[in-house]
Amino acid sequence: MEFRQINKGGWSNKRRYRNYMYLIHSLEEQRKKTEAEVKVEDKAEPDIDEYGIEHPLLAAPSIIYMSGKGISAYNITLKGQSHINSDTRCQDRSGIRTLPDKGIVIAAVADGVGSCALSDIGADCAVNAALEVLVQQLEQVELPLTGQIMGRLLRAAMNAAYDAVSEKADKLEVHMYTLQSTLTVGVYDGDVLYVAHAGDDGVVALLADGRYCLVTVRHKGEEASSVYPLQSKNTWQFGMTKNVAAFVMCTDGVLDGFVRNRSENERVFYPFIKADFETICKSEEDVQKICDERNRILESEDYRARITDDLTYLAVSNNTRVANMTEPPTFNKEKWDEDTKKYAKRREKILTGIL
Repeated sequence: MEFRQINKGGWSNKRRYRNYMYLIHSLEEQRKKTEAEVKVEDKAEPDIDEYGIEHPLLAAPSIIYMSGKGISAYNITLKGQSHINSDTRCQDRSGIRTLPDKGIVIAAVADGVGSCALSDIGADCAVNAALEVLVQQLEQVELPLTGQIMGRLLRAAMNAAYDAVSEKADKLEVHMYTLQSTLTVGVYDGDVLYVAHAGDDGVVALLADGRYCLVTVRHKGEEASSVYPLQSKNTWQFGMTKNVAAFVMCTDGVLDGFVRNRSENERVFYPFIKADFETICKSEEDVQKICDERNRILESEDYRARITDDLTYLAVSNNTRVANMTEPPTFNKEKWDEDTKKYAKRREKILTGIL
């Protein structure tokens, strides 16, 4: 460093230089220390198993608010209590990408098949591959989106995810079976929700007229705990839902906790998702608050005692459309309880008849 003498009275030039250099040295040491601390905190140790295979770490939640369009989004993925107890990896993954200039949100969730040793790698690979392809393709597409265009792009995204997992298996020199997972992908333009879906995860959408419902089909296998994953191409589902004001996308652990199965007409326990369908977010700070509250619920002892699977919850809302809904969503708790008792008696009667 070149030093130029400064004659402004006070200390002598030599002493001024010495003090100046001491200050510079102290600041430089503090900067290096701060950078080192940040690196230690931000960069977790790689997760390498006993076979030398590196597993992807869980990403932090995405907190998004597109002020120009009034669209907010966030996602949470947490290790479930059963995997905490068994000290095994979280097999869920989720991700969100946005094209702010076009007002488009792209979201994806995946749940690794429990019996597959490397399914967390497969889920992570599938989510990222699908999101990357859609971002690349949608950046080149002129608005408005159409069903024909999105059908083609969503199929390309599913195939890209399938191929990415296959290539990963080849690279690791393992059978593709060990990386199997579900995959659900959504593209939302503030009005229409386009979905590609494989597995037993699901999407619940809120329409502008206040109605809400499950818009995907659970692709369960013949056995209760089995599923048709991404690798089962003949079960892929593609669809679109118009006039969507908001939606939530969840893996099966969370989904099954508030959406009943087909035998109960897939009833939705609305109070669980009410905050995401009715809260009006006006800033990124508002999105952070609602995300923190959802995280608190998912981390609570009561919830984890009932839902032990890995937990993924993703929410997207067009806050302008929510604020202008023609009819607010409704939920009749008394009817819910009556229907629950009715279905319970029906199950009991069926089981009694079998025995």
